[in-house]
Amino acid sequence: MGDKYSKVISIAEKRNPELLRDFLHPDFMYVSEFGLLMVEEFIADIRKNIETGWTLVRPKCLYENEISLVWEHVSDGVLVTHVQLWKDGKLWREMVNRNV
Repeated sequence: MGDKYSKVISIAEKRNPELLRDFLHPDFMYVSEFGLLMVEEFIADIRKNIETGWTLVRPKCLYENEISLVWEHVSDGVLVTHVQLWKDGKLWREMVNRNV
């Protein structure tokens, strides 16, 4: 388990979307099946998910190196895979796949 994965899990377990502000690169973009989100939209989406009962279930690091992290978890019974690219020590791009 590397530093990036530890940061991601720590923030997710604290369930405080405001912690994301220092964690995300200013040029952050989040891509999912549902569209593209920038920093403020992403934080609002995370906040909404937490308010509706989202919790982190069975997280697992699949791969990590200097500029990337691939990890997965279960959400509402669905396996969710995150592919992240990092720049300047912050999360720069994230693509998510819900394996339904």
